Amino acid sequence: MDQEQLEEIFSEKKAREYVHNLLLSNDIGMDSVVYGVELLAAWCDIPATYDTKTERKNTLKNMDLGKVVERVFIDMLMLRQPTTLANMATTLGISLGFQEAKQGITLAGEIIAILQNTGFYELVRTSKYSSYWVLPNMQLNDEEYAIAHRGMYMPPMIGKPKYLKHNRSTPYHTLKGDSLILGGQINHHDYEISYDVLNKQNSIKLSLNIDFIDEIEEEATFSLDEVSNMDKRPTVVNQDLIRLKRQNWYIHLEQCDQLYRLMYEEGNVFYIPNKPDKRGRIYSQGHHINPMGNSYKKASVELHHKETVHIPEGFFNVNQ
Repeated sequence: MDQEQLEEIFSEKKAREYVHNLLLSNDIGMDSVVYGVELLAAWCDIPATYDTKTERKNTLKNMDLGKVVERVFIDMLMLRQPTTLANMATTLGISLGFQEAKQGITLAGEIIAILQNTGFYELVRTSKYSSYWVLPNMQLNDEEYAIAHRGMYMPPMIGKPKYLKHNRSTPYHTLKGDSLILGGQINHHDYEISYDVLNKQNSIKLSLNIDFIDEIEEEATFSLDEVSNMDKRPTVVNQDLIRLKRQNWYIHLEQCDQLYRLMYEEGNVFYIPNKPDKRGRIYSQGHHINPMGNSYKKASVELHHKETVHIPEGFFNVNQ
């Protein structure tokens, strides 16, 4: 396997394309998309009573409504666990292109609320003041779910990272367009950053500590039998959340094992890309293999090139 093949296999973009094809090859999904476009178009034509809402409607009217509806439905199908309307609106709203994030998130909430009428999903809450929860009525089967979630946070690079030259640069060989600044579109800027430091960090060869991984099994650093704010959700939702939390943990372990084996089979030498936050602090990237992760992750990664450090006699003698 080379770096290009690795990116193709684990690309989240490819996974979304797969779910998109499933959506449009299903009569219920296709009918829901068509009906969703009609609902959004009708909503855009209703006069708004204040300027900011008029602006949101005009913005939506100029979008490809089919792509907007498909984006919402794909997000629904790819949910790993129940989520709130606020969470989905935030994720969608940031991508709508408003300079003021609040406007984009508000429009996203309106879109999700309108598309509920297609019957593709429901918005439910337990009381007048509790959050709305998004519950899809159409779901992927086990095989489809496995393929759809094959995409993951990109593994370490097995090929030499590309040289970073600007704030849209990427060390990857086929992936483009992502912001080099952590926080995506919200924190992105085009001011010069320390590319030389990032390139040096990216070029460091690393390896897995195979003896440690073989001997010690990773354990969850959190409870697998409870979720936060259980008293604010229906019991059935809490049961699903706990079930999915445990399922996601075991998926995590399975994916880690898969990637450990892959790195070992490819010679146990890899590179980990780095990104700065908006304050310039550098963070190594990766979920399954990351030297800045939890204690287990830190112990799992070591330098590929090793040297013996010779300490002069008496170096640690505090009396000198």
